[in-house]
Amino acid sequence: MSNFYISLLLCFALLAPAAAQTKHELAFELAKVISGSQFKSLQPLLDGALENLKYQTRESGKLDRVMEIWIDEMKESTNPESFTQVMAVFWAEQLTLSELQQALEMVRSPIYKKLTGLSVSMAQPRTIAPIVKEACKRTRVRAQAESLSTRDIDIFCQQFAL
Repeated sequence: MSNFYISLLLCFALLAPAAAQTKHELAFELAKVISGSQFKSLQPLLDGALENLKYQTRESGKLDRVMEIWIDEMKESTNPESFTQVMAVFWAEQLTLSELQQALEMVRSPIYKKLTGLSVSMAQPRTIAPIVKEACKRTRVRAQAESLSTRDIDIFCQQFAL
């Protein structure tokens, strides 16, 4: 009889680590694997877009201090950690635990190398909205600390209120 209980305890001990991973933990692990490789190709595009925005607003005479602060905050916010967090939250909401486990197995397999491009979901504005919203919040705080008007940036940032 005691062998039965020992076997049962051993079985639970072996299963506990697998059961302990939540959807969010699996989604974060998956996002780390995917964003690590794909962010390298995305970073120059983001930096270029922000520099282009700064150039265009400067040329049009509309680059005020608040917009300059916002561009700086966006540059600071667009980093691998931010994208990993955004991807993890999005996937935890959209995928089941089983799907996350399958996806993690897939990205760790040789088959993953055949996949190309970024996830379609990353191209959607609502996916990167948390990064933009955070940059807007910090821009507002910095602008107010410098006694600058936040009217224009507030209007711009409202586009990302989902």
